[in-house]
Amino acid sequence: MHEENAVHICRPDEVRLAAELFIRDGFVVVRDAVVGAQLEALGSACSEQIGAILSADQQTGAGNRGRGRYSFGGSSSTGHMMHRPEWAGLVCLDTVTPILTLIFGSEHYVCRGGGGDFCTPDATTYQPL
Repeated sequence: MHEENAVHICRPDEVRLAAELFIRDGFVVVRDAVVGAQLEALGSACSEQIGAILSADQQTGAGNRGRGRYSFGGSSSTGHMMHRPEWAGLVCLDTVTPILTLIFGSEHYVCRGGGGDFCTPDATTYQPL
């Protein structure tokens, strides 16, 4: 990867840098934002949902975002995954809340949903960021 294309991975204590990168790039990567038992529970929930999604699409493999590309929320009747405690637990993290507060300039912001995407090895397109 060329240096100009490298993604800087922030630590949770790099609040100002993380906010600056988000404002510049539209996303930021925070190392160890979710850890321990919460990370294990989220991983298990993702595996469970991936299994359910792929079993429903086993005939075509068409995905819901293109071949081999899937959205957790797009495959849910609620349009997101916040009805699952593993996803709801991501809303208020000590590691991320200070970054969001700085990005939005206030503690008064709203989370309207949450989900995520995944791809299978046969995905031939991607989401450009």
